[in-house]
Amino acid sequence: MFLRKICRPFLILLMFFLSAITAAADLKDALKEYNSGHYIPAYKIFRNLAAKDNPESQWHLGYMYLRGEGVGRDVEKAVKWFAKAAEQGVVAAQINLAVIYDNGEPPVLKDIREAIKWYTMAAEQNNYSAQRHLGVIYRDGKGVKKDYKKALDWFNKAAANKDPEAMFYLGQMYNSGLGVIKDYAKAMKFFTSATKLKYYPAYTEIGYMYKNGFGVMQDYKKALTYFRKSAEVNDGQAEYEIGKAYENGIVDGTPSIATAYKWYKKAAEHNSAAAQFEIGKLYRKGELLERDDSKAYRWFYTAASGGDKNAQFALGLSYFYGRGVDKDFERALFWIKESGAQKEPHACYMLAIMYKKGDGVAKDPYKARINFEVAADAGFADAEYNLGRMYHRGLGGLKKDSVEAAKWWWKAANKGHVLAKKKLRKLDLITDY
Repeated sequence: MFLRKICRPFLILLMFFLSAITAAADLKDALKEYNSGHYIPAYKIFRNLAAKDNPESQWHLGYMYLRGEGVGRDVEKAVKWFAKAAEQGVVAAQINLAVIYDNGEPPVLKDIREAIKWYTMAAEQNNYSAQRHLGVIYRDGKGVKKDYKKALDWFNKAAANKDPEAMFYLGQMYNSGLGVIKDYAKAMKFFTSATKLKYYPAYTEIGYMYKNGFGVMQDYKKALTYFRKSAEVNDGQAEYEIGKAYENGIVDGTPSIATAYKWYKKAAEHNSAAAQFEIGKLYRKGELLERDDSKAYRWFYTAASGGDKNAQFALGLSYFYGRGVDKDFERALFWIKESGAQKEPHACYMLAIMYKKGDGVAKDPYKARINFEVAADAGFADAEYNLGRMYHRGLGGLKKDSVEAAKWWWKAANKGHVLAKKKLRKLDLITDY
């Protein structure tokens, strides 16, 4: 009896130990089969181990269901096995679940709360990818209220774990003053840290800082050096900037449309909507390329669909005047409004005139005023004149304000606007024009 009491715990421990050795051996066999592309035998071993609550096998089984390897693709079964592994602390499973709920993977619906739950579990295990994803969710307000403080905290944690993308996002926040006091020195610090880890978009951002003189002496040559670095990995944004530099004669003092076009073509192939717009302009003007309104229209359409506000306005005009495409006022208005929503001043001015006169749209003084303001802020003399009239007469939701009216008429008059000069003469504010 005494020996039995002593031996029983020992036997249980021994059985557990032997079971663990067997599971480890089986897992090794499964991984060998999987890595050799023998998915069916791998699946069978993972399934047996997963049924015995082996967390790593549960994750592998979920992954095989997600990808349809050795078994029919089944996202719901993938989620079931990922959840079992995730509850046992497998970070990869937590990330897989978070991504599925973050993006939605039919038939599993998007569920940002579930995504946050699993990202947080992985982030608390110091996973920088999860920390960065949480930062993005709070920065962009993806299904939650925007919270720049939380975004900053998570990005800082990920950056401390040497995640270059998080460093890049921190640089962007400090560069634009998004949820923090604008600080170009900190922006440059984070962008530079990201470049040391070969995160190429950060080279582009540093290029913009030198191009615009943000926190550094304006230096086009240095900007080009950084743009060229990003261009090494086919960064369309950087390739576009190089093309623009050649077009403006910044590279060697002599403008070169031909060289600019070569860079625009590269950038356009790499999804730069700005470059696609530039190629459309070349076809529209017949500059370097033979004039072709149909090709111009197609390039404008591609760029506009990619969100370029200048292309959206150009596309709107193409439909409005029937250049390279049949006239279509409804489509013209749609694209001009899309451009105006991004505060493209030409589009806003055109919309303002349409709303002012009720030309093709319902007359709307308020919308006219809002669009005149954008165009006036961009220095459009006629918009300045019209905005002055609206202040003078108290239109578009404004209170009558002769002082503000005179301010805008002065701006327009200084650009030679004849009607603005007449208005100022009536107010006895000028006599020498």
